Amino acid sequence: MVNPWNNAKWPLLTAGDGKGSTAKSNLGIEDPIQLQNSDNPGMILVSHPLTGANYLPWRKAMTIALGAKSKLGFVNGKIPEPDEMDENYDTWKKSDYMITSWILNTLSKDIVEILFM
Repeated sequence: MVNPWNNAKWPLLTAGDGKGSTAKSNLGIEDPIQLQNSDNPGMILVSHPLTGANYLPWRKAMTIALGAKSKLGFVNGKIPEPDEMDENYDTWKKSDYMITSWILNTLSKDIVEILFM
């Protein structure tokens, strides 16, 4: 019987090709501080805005959405803000602004009014 998980048939699952690439790069796992071409400030990541009463399902949906975009670390502190002199600071800040806009897009109008009064 043929093993369907044979690495010869699934080259993207190999540990590398001997030319310096790794499984991470072969699988297309991006640097979490980089934005993708499809990312934009108007994106709506969850279908129901946060009203307050729906916090737990909203939180779960946002955790999944941000995790899928490799951006959850910005919210939970695992990707901290680098020093302003760090070469990655501008890229990090740009991603942070984008994530902030995504979160604001998921808040109800009542909550937005409270935040910006």
